[in-house]
Amino acid sequence: MNYLFLTGAGRSGTTLFEKLLHNHPSICIGSQPFPNLFFRVKEKYHAQKKLKRRYPIGHLLLERDYTLEELTRFLEGCFLSAHDIDILFQDMSEYSGQYMPELIGFRKQIVPGTFYEVYQQLLILIAHYFHQEDPMYIGTKETWLEEFIPFLLLKDVRVLVIIRDPRDIVTSLNFGDGNRFGGDVRPLLYILRHWRKSVSFCLKYETHQHFAWIKYEDMVTDPEQTLEGITKFLNTAPLAQERFREIVDQNNELWQGNSSFERYSSVSSKSMGTFKKHLSPDCIRYIESVCYPELKMLGYQLMYCTLGPDEVIIKEFIEPFHVTHRKFDPGYSFHPPRVQQELRRLSYLNKDLSEKQQREWFIFPEVYRRMKENLREKSGPA
Repeated sequence: MNYLFLTGAGRSGTTLFEKLLHNHPSICIGSQPFPNLFFRVKEKYHAQKKLKRRYPIGHLLLERDYTLEELTRFLEGCFLSAHDIDILFQDMSEYSGQYMPELIGFRKQIVPGTFYEVYQQLLILIAHYFHQEDPMYIGTKETWLEEFIPFLLLKDVRVLVIIRDPRDIVTSLNFGDGNRFGGDVRPLLYILRHWRKSVSFCLKYETHQHFAWIKYEDMVTDPEQTLEGITKFLNTAPLAQERFREIVDQNNELWQGNSSFERYSSVSSKSMGTFKKHLSPDCIRYIESVCYPELKMLGYQLMYCTLGPDEVIIKEFIEPFHVTHRKFDPGYSFHPPRVQQELRRLSYLNKDLSEKQQREWFIFPEVYRRMKENLREKSGPA
């Protein structure tokens, strides 16, 4: 039996991806069944290092208090006691982002152990709950959890990440039913920094034998070919074509979809490019500027910043959405130190940084070098 972990930024198509995978007869995957497990162990790590953070999961820009290698070593030895598991299940019962509350009643079946041992127990619990006693893969979909990828790969877990145009992610979070699916409104820059983190992990690990990533746009425009690449990666048979037209959920009922704008139970490309209808030119220009190297690296077509990021819009930008999340200052995105950080980050793509600086500003030195080279090639000879 193999384990599967699917993640990505919120509103990037993780749910559609997960539903398609669960429709495969060899794959059993739960939808955000225990996000609190990851939050809990990350909080334990912060407590050990005496760190106070807004969230247990961060965007990693200018993270100087720990390295991913240090976090991975901690996860290897992290032990969850019966008390820890009690708290975990209590948190699950109170957290709106836990999408399988029926699992909460199985607390007594989980015994103390290391983080990975508890993770395995919860995965097997999912398979039993769905009456799949011996699937080829058991997995979960959890958003925003790229920090756990290095550890999970060490354990031979197959990891999948989905990337979506950040302009459409922002639109999905802030219009239509965005609040229903995304929760309280967070600052735009905070969301974009997390999206950049997701891209960095994809570029870092894309050659790893147990890692694969896809673009949302490829999945909805050519689902058969895109999912065939994933099933080859997983060494399973292709997904039946009819599953792209009528997707059933984990309860074997027709899935109603979770688009912020329209309900449909099949693969659809209708949500591509919705940002053009909803975001202001300044908002689009801002997103294209702060995400410029990543957008260029992934081949997304830019509307305004075709010749490079717009530093003026970064300096003068004002948050376009009413920030309702209580953990954030409404002025987060245009706080002067953060504005300067964004300008410095872009300027560093024209400079030579030490390896330490590369990690601080781009998470992985290899990714920094690749983006730098990509921008040099796109600009052509001087």
